[in-house]
Amino acid sequence: MGVDHEVYISTPHFPSAVGLTLSTDCHLTSLITACHSHLLQGKIYQTVLEFLLKLQQICSSHINSVDCKGEGEGLAVLNKPLFDSLLMHLDTIGWSRVSQVSSDFTVFSLTTRDEGGRTHIMKVKVGTGYPQEQPEVEADLPNNITFSYNPSEGVVSVVDAWEKQLCAMQDVWQVLDELDSSALVLDPPAPPPRRAITRRILLENQVSVQLSVSLQHPRCFPQCHLLGPSRLTSPLAAMLLQNFQDWDLERSIKANLETILDRMPCLTLPVTPAPILIISSVCMSGYVDKPTVDTVSTSSLESVPFVESSSCASCQLNLTQGSRAPLPMEWRVH
Repeated sequence: MGVDHEVYISTPHFPSAVGLTLSTDCHLTSLITACHSHLLQGKIYQTVLEFLLKLQQICSSHINSVDCKGEGEGLAVLNKPLFDSLLMHLDTIGWSRVSQVSSDFTVFSLTTRDEGGRTHIMKVKVGTGYPQEQPEVEADLPNNITFSYNPSEGVVSVVDAWEKQLCAMQDVWQVLDELDSSALVLDPPAPPPRRAITRRILLENQVSVQLSVSLQHPRCFPQCHLLGPSRLTSPLAAMLLQNFQDWDLERSIKANLETILDRMPCLTLPVTPAPILIISSVCMSGYVDKPTVDTVSTSSLESVPFVESSSCASCQLNLTQGSRAPLPMEWRVH
């Protein structure tokens, strides 16, 4: 059994191998030095992956020829059937869309841009049985990616289904992007993930409204919860009940709220916001005969306005990124 070796690769012209810089540890450097003439002899590498595959083959062959023994002397060999299939499928997708690849080529990330110019990333994990075995995928979407897997197409069929789902979400994200740019969004924190279809925006000091947009009808009246002291939310709830039928599908969410509530949502935080100790939630979804988001309510009084009280607490999580020391040796491909 071999062990892993850390390698840092700089590819200024990816996927071309021109200008490739490879840095690694001392042990692997000595091995590459021994194989250097075989690696570069009479060969012009067109792509980075072509160079890496040849490097792996030559180093493995050299280790076997000198019969290295002891832990740490071997190199892990790529799963050739998996690699060949994956290489062919990624060629079809386009290497410009591959953002990350693991050392054993079993985990990689793909990027794409939708019609609105938004960048999306999908993480793909393939097993040893690929392409017969269906890969695992993860993307920032409100719903899981649904696809009919075709082993002959492999991950290409998954990418096609992913892009179709992105296309279907364009109106939803356009509505949410308009709201994000025109109101003060308290939750989720900026930038909101694409999977989030709920926004809590500030209406006035101590009062906010939580809006849940429907995936099927994003421009219809959303599910609304007024949050704040009841003395402030009760008049707004009455106005919602009185004017919700004035909701216009041709207007933005912000413009509709201005019309129905007769006030503009805040664009900035109040200068001296008062502390909020009581949260009152007034749900309006039961009064609306237009499509709203299908969610499960935690209250048995979902069909009428209700008031709940609870303590408000918040915490902040500080994350520290680790740093990695530079690797000592460097090789460059011309």
